[in-house]
Amino acid sequence: MESSMQRIIELVSCFLCFTIFFLIQGFFIATIFNKKVIKKRLLLFSLLNSVVQVMLLVITIKFVTEISMFVYIIVIVLSIKFILNYKLIHALVVTPLLLIISALLEYVGSTILTVSLGGKFDYTFWTNNFPNSIVLRIIGIVLYLGVSIAIYYMKIKVNIPEDISRKRSFSILANTIISAILIIPNMLYFLNNSNSINLTMVYFNIFAVFILLVLCFYNSIKSSELEAKRQEVEFQKIYIKSLDDIIDGLRGFKHDYNNNVQAIGGYLALNDIKGLNKYYCQMQSETRKINNTIPLNKFVKNNPALYGLLLSKISFAEVKDIQFIINIMDEYNIDNVKVYELCKILGILLDNALEAAYESAKRYVELSIRKDQEGMVIIEIINSFEGELNIEMIFENGFTTKKNHSGFGLWEVKKIISNTQKCSLKTLVSGNLFTQRLEVA
Repeated sequence: MESSMQRIIELVSCFLCFTIFFLIQGFFIATIFNKKVIKKRLLLFSLLNSVVQVMLLVITIKFVTEISMFVYIIVIVLSIKFILNYKLIHALVVTPLLLIISALLEYVGSTILTVSLGGKFDYTFWTNNFPNSIVLRIIGIVLYLGVSIAIYYMKIKVNIPEDISRKRSFSILANTIISAILIIPNMLYFLNNSNSINLTMVYFNIFAVFILLVLCFYNSIKSSELEAKRQEVEFQKIYIKSLDDIIDGLRGFKHDYNNNVQAIGGYLALNDIKGLNKYYCQMQSETRKINNTIPLNKFVKNNPALYGLLLSKISFAEVKDIQFIINIMDEYNIDNVKVYELCKILGILLDNALEAAYESAKRYVELSIRKDQEGMVIIEIINSFEGELNIEMIFENGFTTKKNHSGFGLWEVKKIISNTQKCSLKTLVSGNLFTQRLEVA
């Protein structure tokens, strides 16, 4: 009875230690990836991993260490992906890094105890003996907390772009895994032979491992920074080209300014309002791209993905002779929805709007982005259309009014919005104008 009670106390103590440890680990993951800490997700992440670890302690079978390591890796990767809601590349990169840091801190803690006990520390005995194992875990928690706080205040970040290339993803992942392969076996050997190794050798080894860990961090950070810089260069090329187009358009407008004024004067002299209106529409068509690109360069220039998307739609509208008007009055930061998902939603909505407008007589599309009084970003797309439209059916999978289309687009938009829970979409039809209103919290 006493033995059973001691076992229960041991498991409860281990669970509490694991819970605190994984809370710190979740904070560490958010810190290095520069993500916002969501308390509910962090708590769920900690509890799930703590339960798994305690269950592994209860199971006493052969090769339990190897099985525990395998299960730990699988659970960590899945919980980072589905509970903390990070991309798979983030989970795959950070998991070996967590293993490295855990092994290193366990080694540091063991070294502290070895020195404190005058070289009489036995790692195997301490890990399998309660309450010594709890003391060892508490030391590890304190060290992990110290590392997390240091990284937080030193602002050490690993910036992995959302649309990172496969080659660069593999490079970052391979660098982290190789570092783990080099460091972890080394740590395990020193931990299991702590009694028979000279303290001088222990000091040298921990210094060497620390340097290797720093290099691992440095390589991961620099590799991700190179990818971000490469994408920035590509965006700057697009941005410079759009500025050149604006300058060329303004030069052309300036060159024809006197001719345009004289032409307008001629229509006014003859009181030909109908002809003047037609001439005005032709002038407006010439300056449409300039009028749309200016707000992009002013308010969207810090969002390369959205900038490139809208620029491509401006070009499409110009080719199809669609009156595409963009109204953006300020720069807006949308942090609660992933850039990839936002661009996918807008891409589908704008494609549908432009295609519907092209088949209508008016050929009109308007995009406006603004903030309401509650701070919510409102993205509104209005387009002209012809015929009848059933707004209750358009979001059904496979529904389409166009030939050779799958009807998959708006269903995909509905799916993304229902998963994010940070935005909503309202649909309205008024006469021959169709409005999609996207609200982002």
